[in-house]
Amino acid sequence: MNGLPILSILLWWPLALAAATRMGGVRARGIALAGSLLELLLSLVTIRKFVNGSAAMQFVEQVPLLGGCTYHLGVDGLSLWFLPISAAFTLLLLVADPGDKGRMATILTLETCTLGMFLSLDLSLFAFWFMAEMWPSWQLIVTGSRPSPGYYWVYMASAGVALLAGVALLGFNHYRLAGTVSFDLDPLSAITLPLYTQKIIFALLFLACAVRIPVFPLHAWMPRVVEQTGPIGISVFLVGLKPAAFALMRFAIPLLPQAAVQLAPWLGALGFAGMLYAGLVALVQTDLRRMLAFACISHMGVVLMGLAAMNEAAFTGTLLQLLSLGVAITGLFMVAGSLYRRLGCTEATRMGGLMQRTPRLGLVFLVTALGAVGMPGTSGFNGEHLIMLGALTSHWALALGVGLATFLTAAYMLNYFQRAFLRPALDGEEPVADLDRWEGLAAGATCALVLGMGLVSSPFVQSMDSSTDALAVRVSGYSAAEPWFFPYIGHQNGKAD
Repeated sequence: MNGLPILSILLWWPLALAAATRMGGVRARGIALAGSLLELLLSLVTIRKFVNGSAAMQFVEQVPLLGGCTYHLGVDGLSLWFLPISAAFTLLLLVADPGDKGRMATILTLETCTLGMFLSLDLSLFAFWFMAEMWPSWQLIVTGSRPSPGYYWVYMASAGVALLAGVALLGFNHYRLAGTVSFDLDPLSAITLPLYTQKIIFALLFLACAVRIPVFPLHAWMPRVVEQTGPIGISVFLVGLKPAAFALMRFAIPLLPQAAVQLAPWLGALGFAGMLYAGLVALVQTDLRRMLAFACISHMGVVLMGLAAMNEAAFTGTLLQLLSLGVAITGLFMVAGSLYRRLGCTEATRMGGLMQRTPRLGLVFLVTALGAVGMPGTSGFNGEHLIMLGALTSHWALALGVGLATFLTAAYMLNYFQRAFLRPALDGEEPVADLDRWEGLAAGATCALVLGMGLVSSPFVQSMDSSTDALAVRVSGYSAAEPWFFPYIGHQNGKAD
């Protein structure tokens, strides 16, 4: 990039754009859309310049700060594709759900916080963006919520305290072993902590991320937020983008590899329980927003089972699953938003015959739902397939869980499609307008992503391979503990014992 700080530009441009949008007057939406398009193009330039075949960080920017903290940015195969996906989400959201200039500025601010978590290579910097993201999220929740969602602060503050405690312990132990305070990924990777200390810190970092992901049984805030706020907006960022799940692969597992492998059976058990519980709850939901909230929790169970497998195939599949889930869920929330604006609800029992009345809307729901299911040819297939392969290498129960998740997802998605779109219309129902020009543009782009990621997956896998292989090597020298709840096959040199 000839010295161009491309990552800092990508990080701070949405925040500058938010300020310009607030002062833009009647041109606010045009400013937001044009600036978001530029952000997307810059992220694609980063993809184009990225060198595959290396696990090293690229486009690195590092400036020392105070107290052992550093402004350290970089991308590798783990984080690369989250940049254009985040930029695309923001652009599609601004196209599909236009709001006032304050709302658009808040969405752009939220994009900066999200990108900060994906780009940070210093845990103190990651913690800063982790905490900062609460404020724009809160603003979007409050503007659309009926009751005051104070419970959101309770959950998020608890997650923040756990994260800060884990980061502080890492910095303290680096000072104890190396003589200097550091929160940077590279120096922290060079020290080896006792297993007991690793387990404590891993538990704190996992607790912080588990609330944000969310992981069962720390999930109760998400269905309430999604149901009480607007159908899209904050829901897309909280449900579609998962920097907390990514943080487990960026920080928790590589910095605490022995604890990660020792606790992997518990991750798998939590993932299986969350997948089954949330999938069954989603199956009985008649409101699309609540169904999507529980669908996300169920899919996060699959992500945890992928991480519990602790091998390269599962790590690559987990990243693909996170990307696919974001794209598919975004499309489904666009459908929910369109239905809510037309009908005032997303309740299947109050709908019927929508496929005849709104065929384009029905097609968007079907394509994105199949992406969430993992139908061959859609974005979800490759991720689920690789997680399944990695799970089979590790333990049969993980593979069973991934297969069951696919079955449950197909059941609740197609059940809603049948009830809302294919069931005959009720007598006396008024006509419903189909997607307008802007909604159709955003929905069409989302469907193209769902199909494109499924049919052309090699660029994603090629850029991830080296980084996921390095992560698998990092944990390969340790064997998993034997938990009491099922016989677990431990890991040795990346393969099952």
